[in-house]
Amino acid sequence: MKKILLLLTITVIFGCVEKPPEPTELYNDYRKSVVLIKNSYYFQTTLDNGFEFYYTIENNKPIFYDKEGHVQPLSATLTFVEQIYFIWS
Repeated sequence: MKKILLLLTITVIFGCVEKPPEPTELYNDYRKSVVLIKNSYYFQTTLDNGFEFYYTIENNKPIFYDKEGHVQPLSATLTFVEQIYFIWS
């Protein structure tokens, strides 16, 4: 009886182990059902004097936004940075 129980236990343990699929097989199976979502965010900073600005960091450089979420042009950004530098210095 013990031999049959041992044989049954070994068969169940090793019989239930399934090899995981290869990455290429997973890609081929699910490539049409995967959706990529771009997540973006920005920071809102308010200084003690009430000056408020919005920005995000891309490639270790700040990109500034207005209140509506539009990217500030380079000339406005430079003016904006000069204002911040003036306030902080």
